[in-house]
Amino acid sequence: MRGSAPFFAHADEEVLRVRGKGRKGWWPALRDAALLRVAYAYGLRRNETRMLDLTDFGRNSEGREFGEYGTLLVRYGKAKKGSPPKRRSVLTVWHWTPGTIEEWISEVRPGMRHATGRVLWPSERGPRVGLQRLDSRFAAYRDAIGLALALEFHSLRRSYITHLIEDGHDPLFVQQQDGHDHASTTALYTCVCSAFRPHSCVASWTPPSRPLCGRGGPPDATSGQLPVAPARADGRPRHVHRRRADAAPDRTRHHTVLLPRPTVWSPALRNGCPCRCWPPCATSSTARPPT
Repeated sequence: MRGSAPFFAHADEEVLRVRGKGRKGWWPALRDAALLRVAYAYGLRRNETRMLDLTDFGRNSEGREFGEYGTLLVRYGKAKKGSPPKRRSVLTVWHWTPGTIEEWISEVRPGMRHATGRVLWPSERGPRVGLQRLDSRFAAYRDAIGLALALEFHSLRRSYITHLIEDGHDPLFVQQQDGHDHASTTALYTCVCSAFRPHSCVASWTPPSRPLCGRGGPPDATSGQLPVAPARADGRPRHVHRRRADAAPDRTRHHTVLLPRPTVWSPALRNGCPCRCWPPCATSSTARPPT
């Protein structure tokens, strides 16, 4: 869903259209507009989205700018056969997300008829919105703006994963965010543009503004090699032979670990921080607004 901004813009226009006609259906339309944004903002599946509660949001000690909405506890993740739903914690990565959630919880949700419990997305006829409603609303907006018929609600999750990769986030971080057991599964969800590989090659040699978690750094000035770590992926060893002057004699198998950092070529960051820091400093604008 590379054209995701028109999709969310149409969702907002639909709210204004229904309300302008004096119809009571503008409340569900406003709920669905916020729901679709949150599903994209955290890369959620359908059932993970509809089963959210007010108490599932929390703070992130390393992301204080997100306030009360720094993390999201997903309690009904995709379960394996014979196992209970898989839980995971998803971190907020885009600065427009807390405002969307806060507006829905404090200003819009209290006006709905069944908003008496802790359910985040109440239905107009019951305590919780149904899966069929999510599918039908997504399909209606998709068809209205002429997107491909192959797109579905799960395409929001694919877009989320792809956009994180394009914005320079570490693949392991993306895998943990979306709750995949194997990196190969996350790779299937990644549909980057044709310019991603050449620009990533150039960006990989650009020193980051600061290392992640106190580790890593720019490529070595003499050898031109990136930091390395023991090779493990998908539970299976992956060996890439590389020799370094400062490596131990018996340490010959490594794989490259790229530091996550934003790339200035990405359209999502064209209005980003001028000093290319991450997270963006106070002089930057919000990254990838949905509208």
